[in-house]
Amino acid sequence: MIHLAASLLVTSAMATAQNSPLQEHIEDCERGRATLESLCEHLAPPRHRMQATVETRSVSLRHGRRPDDHGTSESISDLRVFEVSTGAGSPWRVDVEMRASKGGPGARLRINDFFAIQDRADSPGAALDSADALRAQLVQRAAFPATLAHYLCTAGRVLNANDTAAGGVDVLVALEGGKALVRTIPVHYSLDESDVEVPGLVGVDWMTSSELLGDVVESLTYLDAPPIAPGVVGGWTITGPLGTGEIARITDVDLDSKVEPFAGGLFPDPEAAESNDADPSPIIELRELSAGAFELLIAKEAARSVAVDLGPGWAVLEAPVSSTIGEELIRALEREKPGHPFLYAAASHHHPHYIGALRPFVLRGATIVCPADVADYVEHVLSRPRTLKPDSLARSPKPVKIVGVEPEERWAPREAPGRLIAAEAAGHSAHTEAFMLFFLPEHQLAFGGDLLWLSNEESLRGPNPRTLGLKKILSDAEDLQATEFLTSWPAGGTPMRGQTWKDRVPIAEILAVR
Repeated sequence: MIHLAASLLVTSAMATAQNSPLQEHIEDCERGRATLESLCEHLAPPRHRMQATVETRSVSLRHGRRPDDHGTSESISDLRVFEVSTGAGSPWRVDVEMRASKGGPGARLRINDFFAIQDRADSPGAALDSADALRAQLVQRAAFPATLAHYLCTAGRVLNANDTAAGGVDVLVALEGGKALVRTIPVHYSLDESDVEVPGLVGVDWMTSSELLGDVVESLTYLDAPPIAPGVVGGWTITGPLGTGEIARITDVDLDSKVEPFAGGLFPDPEAAESNDADPSPIIELRELSAGAFELLIAKEAARSVAVDLGPGWAVLEAPVSSTIGEELIRALEREKPGHPFLYAAASHHHPHYIGALRPFVLRGATIVCPADVADYVEHVLSRPRTLKPDSLARSPKPVKIVGVEPEERWAPREAPGRLIAAEAAGHSAHTEAFMLFFLPEHQLAFGGDLLWLSNEESLRGPNPRTLGLKKILSDAEDLQATEFLTSWPAGGTPMRGQTWKDRVPIAEILAVR
């Protein structure tokens, strides 16, 4: 279903722009509006909530870099899980999970943990960007399909309608924050001795912009949801337990084709002029660690980057979350040293808190440095189309230059090899298989993220797997003479998850953990 829906979404847009005369397009819009109005008229609210699910395909990579891998494959996807809830507090939340599955009989590797959108907001209920707001509108209404259909009918502007092979009508609408394809099927039943046909809601696919992946299609599909019409005894098949915890799973889907904006249509493209880096940027606080090394604190994300002056230019370590933050990191460093080039931007691993802000550095000509085993994925993310919400790289494309650090190897910039070393941890992190830790020998500093979650009320005790993984990496790099470990995420001093976190820990204390 998802492959067909995504294909319909792209091809219908291109056909409207290139092939349909204006009158046919007007008729399509009128037919789509009639379909939505009929859906709203005949689809009565169900008496119970129901679960919606999704089918998807992920970003898939194949490689066999390590001799003992025997050419295994790895599939990495950016998965958003929307929980529909009517309980106290916020009526919805967003968890983000990155998953990887390795090829082979029954082999599966989970390489990520979760974080909720409230963790990134200044306070619960903080304002969201248009893409998140669109997701919220659609998901909050997903448990009541009649309510969802009414929202699409009243809030959407019909762009096109296509007859499907199944005999239904797929209606393409423009919504604030993106476009949506409403998938319907004809449903026949008897009412007052007459045969009646009404559109049945199968699901909704919507085009939106992901901070990490750019243009994506997200899809909501009902498992078993025949329409309930007035006077008809029937109901929805409840596929999950009744209550307030039913879940609609929505997943980012990779689009192989560039999504073409509508040209010459009746309605303007709702996001044609939107730009990631035009949004208000978070405040970046720049502090000098010691001569030639700076930390850049991103309070909104409880994260930090580190910049090392290599002499001929900057090397920036860790690039959190979004192109907007990447632009702000660059502006902060340009204020410190105007005209200084950006030579390298390095990421310890492939999660959004470390690669999400890399695209602006690609525009400035920086070489991206990351573990070799995820270099293809990082390059894929940095090269994806962003037509719905273009950032600076989308408006002025440049090729991605990338260096992959092989397992158990070290990398140093040729311009100043003694100032920065990236050590690939070869699966020792207990977080992701591909992981690098950064060392600044002149500053006796080690730097990285996700391996040390230690609140200010805690001490280093007990065999926490990530702490032991960090200990292993540091002990293998004792020749680099680092004395202090600095975290990228979480960055202490910024409340997150109701706590503040230690972000500077003596390495001797970590090495003493048993």
